[in-house]
Amino acid sequence: MATRQEQELLNNAYPNLRAFRAAYMAIRTPLPQGIYDRWENRVLPNHWQHDERGARAYLRSYGRNIGVIKLTQLARCAEEQGWPEFAMVMWRKAYRMVHPHGPNPAWEGLQEDAVTGTRVIPEPPRQAQPVDFYNELVEDQKFT
Repeated sequence: MATRQEQELLNNAYPNLRAFRAAYMAIRTPLPQGIYDRWENRVLPNHWQHDERGARAYLRSYGRNIGVIKLTQLARCAEEQGWPEFAMVMWRKAYRMVHPHGPNPAWEGLQEDAVTGTRVIPEPPRQAQPVDFYNELVEDQKFT
C-alpha cells in the first residue's frame, strides 16, 4: 500500500535518476511487510539479489504489472539489505515509468560491458587532439 507521500511524488518531474531516487529515499515511513515478504519469498530463494541480472530476472517473473510505488519500495528494501545493484535496476525501471520520454536514466559510475556482462568503469570521453595532414595523432613533442 502506497503512502500519501509516495503518491504525491508521482506527480513531480525529476531532472534525473539521482533526484528521483533522493526524493523517494527521503520518505522515512517504514516499508510495508509485503515488500519484505516478497524479498524473502521471491528474491532470496532464487538468489536474485546479487546483481542486475537477478533484478531483471525478478522483473521478468513478477514485474509484468508492477507499479512505480512497488518498484521504489523494492529498491529501498534492496538498498536496506545491502544490494545496490539490484536496487539500481528497480530505480531505473521506476524512473522510466514516470518519465517514459525523458532522458535515459544512466547511472554515473559502473556500467555493464556488452560483451562480457561484467561491471566496468566507463571510458572517459576522448579529448580532441591535434591531427596532422594524414589524419594521424600528432605527439606533443612535435610542438615543443
